[in-house]
Amino acid sequence: MAFILHAHFLGEYRLQDEHHQDLQLPAGHHARLLLAYLLIHSTQVQQRSRLAATFWPDLPESDARRRLNQALWRARQCWDGFFSDRETIAIHPQASFWCDTVAFRRALQQAEQIGEQGRLTLLQQAVEMYRGPFLPGYYADWVLVEREYLRERYLACLETLLETKIRQGMYEEALIWAQQLLREEPLNEPINRQVMRLYALAGDRERALMQYETLRQLLAQEIGVPPSRETQELASQIMHGTTPRALHPPQTAPFLEPEAFMPLVGREDAWHTLQQAVTSLQSGRGTVVVISGEAGIGKSRLLAELASQARWLKLQLWQTGAYEGGRETPYGLWAVLLRSHLSALETHELALQMDPVWLAALTDLLPDLRKWLPDLPLLPKLSGDEGRHRLHRAISKVLLTLAQRGPLVVSIDDLQWADAESLQLLGELWSLVEQRPIMFVLAFREEDPAALRRITFHLAAIAPPPLQIRLGSLTREAAGRLIRSALGLSRPAPRFEARLYHATGGHPLFILETLRALYAQGILFRDAAGHWSTPWDESTENYRELPLSERVHELLLRRLAALTPAAQEILQYAALADRALKMDQYRRLTGQASQVVMAALRELEQSGLLREEDEAYRIGHDLIGEAVREVLSPEESRERHGRIAAMLAQDADTTPAELAHHYQLAEAWEEALTQHERAARQAQSISAFATALEHLDTCIQLADRLSLPEARRFDLLAARENILDTIGERQAQERDLTAMAAFCRHDPQRRGVYLCRWARYLANHSRYAEAEEAIAEALQLARERGDLRAEQSALLIWARVLNWSARLEESLQTLQRALEVSQQVGEPLLLAHTHRELTDTLVGLGRHNEALIHANQALAIYRELEEHRGETDCLNLQAVIATEQNDLSRAHELYRQELELCRAMGFLYGEARILLNVGNLYNLQGKPCQALQHYEEAVNTFRLIRSRRGEALARLNRASLRTGLFGVDNAVLEDIDFAYEYAAEVSDRITRAQSIGLLGLGHFVRGEWEEARRKLSEGSKILLAAGQHWMCTQDLIYLARVALELEQPDQAADYLEQRARLREELGVGEPDAIALALWSQVHRKKGDLGKALELSRQALDLSTNGHEWDYLIAFWHGEILQERGEAATAESFFVQAFDLLRAKLVDFPEELRELSLRRVPDHRRVAEAYERRMNSVVVRLVRRETPTGRPLSDDDFIPVRWTISHPDDERIRGKGPRRRHRLLRLLNEAAEQGAAARVIDLAQALGVSDKTIKRDLAVLRASGHAVETRGSR
Repeated sequence: MAFILHAHFLGEYRLQDEHHQDLQLPAGHHARLLLAYLLIHSTQVQQRSRLAATFWPDLPESDARRRLNQALWRARQCWDGFFSDRETIAIHPQASFWCDTVAFRRALQQAEQIGEQGRLTLLQQAVEMYRGPFLPGYYADWVLVEREYLRERYLACLETLLETKIRQGMYEEALIWAQQLLREEPLNEPINRQVMRLYALAGDRERALMQYETLRQLLAQEIGVPPSRETQELASQIMHGTTPRALHPPQTAPFLEPEAFMPLVGREDAWHTLQQAVTSLQSGRGTVVVISGEAGIGKSRLLAELASQARWLKLQLWQTGAYEGGRETPYGLWAVLLRSHLSALETHELALQMDPVWLAALTDLLPDLRKWLPDLPLLPKLSGDEGRHRLHRAISKVLLTLAQRGPLVVSIDDLQWADAESLQLLGELWSLVEQRPIMFVLAFREEDPAALRRITFHLAAIAPPPLQIRLGSLTREAAGRLIRSALGLSRPAPRFEARLYHATGGHPLFILETLRALYAQGILFRDAAGHWSTPWDESTENYRELPLSERVHELLLRRLAALTPAAQEILQYAALADRALKMDQYRRLTGQASQVVMAALRELEQSGLLREEDEAYRIGHDLIGEAVREVLSPEESRERHGRIAAMLAQDADTTPAELAHHYQLAEAWEEALTQHERAARQAQSISAFATALEHLDTCIQLADRLSLPEARRFDLLAARENILDTIGERQAQERDLTAMAAFCRHDPQRRGVYLCRWARYLANHSRYAEAEEAIAEALQLARERGDLRAEQSALLIWARVLNWSARLEESLQTLQRALEVSQQVGEPLLLAHTHRELTDTLVGLGRHNEALIHANQALAIYRELEEHRGETDCLNLQAVIATEQNDLSRAHELYRQELELCRAMGFLYGEARILLNVGNLYNLQGKPCQALQHYEEAVNTFRLIRSRRGEALARLNRASLRTGLFGVDNAVLEDIDFAYEYAAEVSDRITRAQSIGLLGLGHFVRGEWEEARRKLSEGSKILLAAGQHWMCTQDLIYLARVALELEQPDQAADYLEQRARLREELGVGEPDAIALALWSQVHRKKGDLGKALELSRQALDLSTNGHEWDYLIAFWHGEILQERGEAATAESFFVQAFDLLRAKLVDFPEELRELSLRRVPDHRRVAEAYERRMNSVVVRLVRRETPTGRPLSDDDFIPVRWTISHPDDERIRGKGPRRRHRLLRLLNEAAEQGAAARVIDLAQALGVSDKTIKRDLAVLRASGHAVETRGSR
């Protein structure tokens, strides 16, 4: 067997023998790569075909395999440790070798499976083996992939070593690893900051600042951006000497370390569940994991362990936690996540990978985006749900873009404190990202029933249900392991462990706090030999003497009492602030000198009562904060909240919600009211309606407490009523309107506002008469005051009431008056809105030319004002007009412009609306597959943005088209049920009418004529009453068809005349192709085939290929011709009808095409007519009266249709009898059509020989059939 080979591929390509003498490398580039490939995959048997394709992908396999043989021969000249046969190559099982790459990977694998100390040793060995990139100078595809993978693992090793050495307080060693990392990633800001801190800790401030300057220059040269704000602040602190003296000071015992540094014990099942989720994530499948349990049970510790593993596996990690005061800040959770993980460099990378409109949509949550990306577009404000949809989509786009780079873990702790909008977004996000490698890990406390209900409600939107991990107390054995780990014991201490377990119930935090309390009291101490001891070790039986508390709060209070006064005061502010505060902020709150504050912070951090977060400090655990707040008197609490509010008010980054929280707890009611009102406006501006309502609820309570004037209370109620109207909370809205009425009795201006809103509310409930009374009074008040703006608002609402009650002419007159008032007011935007409303009403009246005039005027104003939202509405109305005028190419172009605009502004509702309308266009053009695809996209987009109205409309269109194409199935019925239920919930009579009409269409397709007529009539009457004439014309087509199927042509004529009148009102008085075709069927049923044929020809002239009804128009024309005896001509139209139908179905899968032809009666009839034609042929036979004995001319032949096969043929047993049956039919058909067949004609038709035909003729004559052929006379 070959000698022991030593192979070095990291940083160089070197081969050595067992004496470490260099060997000559194999001759040839591919031979060297083949040797390396086989060595690093030494545990695998390689297929020759796979190796050939890997190394020579551009060659034919035979050539590639020949090259492979040559490369293998050359590699063997260097080292003969291979095994090979005709199909495989591998490293021989008995071959001996050492390879640095294999050893490097093996060390990493082993490091994942052992404890921290052994892991560090293996990681250091791995780092020493990594002497540079894998196979430098070689650039095969597989080499590049392996090179990048190994580099990423190398960097992960360095990061782990760096973090560990910092945690252990070994800063000089940490600096070595940090510098090594920087050599690989000089632009990595977090590592640069670590190096700066480490230099500062070593007292070398000059080198720390030099490191900052080096980074600044590199960022400017390489990507043209400055260092992040966090890096700049650190440099400033180092310059002024205010950085902490230690990152994680070494402690005297493990239990005195922060909890995250303790080993994870007793959570094997939970960890196994998380590992399953991580494995799924690494394979490209996302998941959601929910961790619940009481405070201090170990949720955060489990998340910390997961975060450590994510870093080790080089997974992307986004982590944050909510805080109690954060409930009042909309999207606070996501704002913190974005701020924490998006730097200038990161956002520049994102800008290259995603549409900038979505980054621009995030600027409300992350204002720094505009500073980092000054070219981001300025997006128009979107009101109501439209703005919320855009923001949600923007956040999902960021996550999806990150997931394209690799698996992403989003870890969120303390979810019980999250605001309503952040929770709602979690549920919605999952539906957008579930097919991507994104893992959400959510942890929350379950003691608060209200918080638990909120979380459960929002997590219910996640499907499939999340993986659940519920943490309880540790078992006795696990608690013992935790105690031994905390004390650094190598052997059990059974009695001590049992006493602590009995006192704490196995609660992890309680156990650790008990040890800390015993240590602080001097009861737990190290003896002279360094062993942990208590005063009762020699005398106790069960350590009953230990003064243990049964409540963790009591333990915490004892620890707090032992703090210095300065530390106690800072801890109190930390507990009340409930956010991370910087050292300077604590200094301003306490009034203490910087040195005193720094010492107190160090004391609190070392004791685990505070934790550091990016140069700021916050409470170490919720339970600590609760214990601190418990000991403060109400007066102390109010005074400190007031100081916190005053201090935060000077910080530009402080939100109104935070100020409102502290002012309210300080009982500064007027300041609290002001800030709650600001917070409500801010929340409403980003469509965070739930949070806005919470703030306004508090405002109204405070207004009552302060006995504010009626006008002020009216304005607060009006602000809340506006939101309630937007989100459809009608009962609460009515209560607020009633209260508003009481506060405006002596204020005409506000009473006018109330009356307009009351009228709008009444109209939403179809109480039109009451609504008109209210708006009439509002209009009178406005005119009495000469308030043109109020008059115009009242007129617009009145016009809408009239429109909804189907009084379109009166609505038009009211809008014309509103237009006059708008022109007097002279405000362009108000004028544009009025033109837009006029356009909508005129479209409903079918006065398209007038509507276009107003649409163009509105569009011009919107474009001049750059009011893109109004511009989309105008383009949409213009496209609707073009569609109803049958100018479909113009409609397509207008929708294209609108779609471009919607996407540029992140207007998802507008995008969904366009998808729906373009689907309608494709349907009108006879392109059902494209139409269905657009309907599907529209349904999904409306569902994405939670627009049930939009989803209902899109599902109705989808159901209508599917019914016409494939008949009625469960999917169709589900769509109709959804739309009908929605219509019933919101009293939407138009959607209800469409649902009823669609049920009628289903009955029509099933041939249930009377039920079809009943449903279609019911739907059309509702549509007619609502002024929806265009929709009504569609139902009338099917009502006419029902009448024709029931042999009631006069009734069909009535429906068609009614439809013609409606079309005339809509400005399209000329009959269309389907109307002419149906009129032809009316005359056909009455027996007037001449008139029927004339009208049918006109219908054909108007029906272009691709028209929705083109195939039926051709088919009906063929039926008329057939009844007139023009069979041959009729058959050509049957063929045309089938070809047109097939063209509509061509883009669908074969099984759907077959289903359509089988299930839909119209399609079945067209196919059957075509199949009948396909079972027959037209032949040229000699006229029966043509004499024999002379040559035949063309005039002697006539066309004859022969039925070659018929279903009855299959009933006859035996090939011969069946053939003679067919022969007899052919002879009879020839005779009936005045022709005489020759033997050769019959033989060709039946596909047999002349002799067979002659024998069959003889049999038929012998059987008594008087058969004649041209040759037999």
